[in-house]
Amino acid sequence: GGISLWLHLRLVRPLRTVADASRRLIDDAGVRVPEEGVYELGELNRAFNEMAAQLKTQQDELRANLDLMSAILEQAPDAIELADPQNLRIVEANPASCELLGYTREERLRQRVPDFQVGLTPARIVEMLDAVDSDAHASFTTQHRRKDGSLIDVQVRLRGLHLRERDYLLAIWRDVTAEKAAQQRLTQLYMAVEQSPESIVITDPQGRITYV
Repeated sequence: GGISLWLHLRLVRPLRTVADASRRLIDDAGVRVPEEGVYELGELNRAFNEMAAQLKTQQDELRANLDLMSAILEQAPDAIELADPQNLRIVEANPASCELLGYTREERLRQRVPDFQVGLTPARIVEMLDAVDSDAHASFTTQHRRKDGSLIDVQVRLRGLHLRERDYLLAIWRDVTAEKAAQQRLTQLYMAVEQSPESIVITDPQGRITYV
């Protein structure tokens, strides 16, 4: 009886403590075990605690990186979206994406790309997707339809991603409606000047001729 009790107290119970701590380690990297013990048990406990401490450090670093990435996505001025390449359904959208199109996040996650993409035909979208993989990207200007029905010009950067054994499409886009309108006005002004029957001279503030 005495030997059995000694074995239980000095060997079996410490081993159970380590086994229980190992199971809890999945959810709590801060778990530790007493480092005293007979024979190799003390070394085992110390090794466990060192492993747990390393895991805790790695988890803290990963959590910090995730918080940083989340902050970048949340505060990015450009729209950032992830879509399923099979059905073109939006699986993630940052706040800028929702705000620029006038939808809530829940509404965006119920959409497919053709629901708001009006500048490209479905056939052209499929054609572009076939050309985009994890090592390729595409950049183009198109139009998106907002919730209120208005259209905006957008510059899109598109590429494929492979995450956790799944394929995604990553789209980053920005509203260039104002830029495009300004460029059109400049083009019209240039054409008006070129086609004017009158001689037009443009000078800089110092009086130097810059255009005739």
